[in-house]
Amino acid sequence: MSATKVAKGAPIKVGSIVTQTGAINFAASAQGTKAFFDKVNAQGGVNGHKIVLDLRDDQLDAARGKAQAQ
Repeated sequence: MSATKVAKGAPIKVGSIVTQTGAINFAASAQGTKAFFDKVNAQGGVNGHKIVLDLRDDQLDAARGKAQAQ
């Protein structure tokens, strides 16, 4: 395993695919994740790096979720 250095102050990008719409959804989980990252960023981020959340909705569709992950 090799380590990759991130430029000083560069954002850390985090992706998450969560079912936010549809008959069954986890919108509250997505909102909680966003709120946590907002709090971390308000406190200076992680070692000076802000977190950028790429939050996507798969709409409870496996094919859509797979496409978003790719």
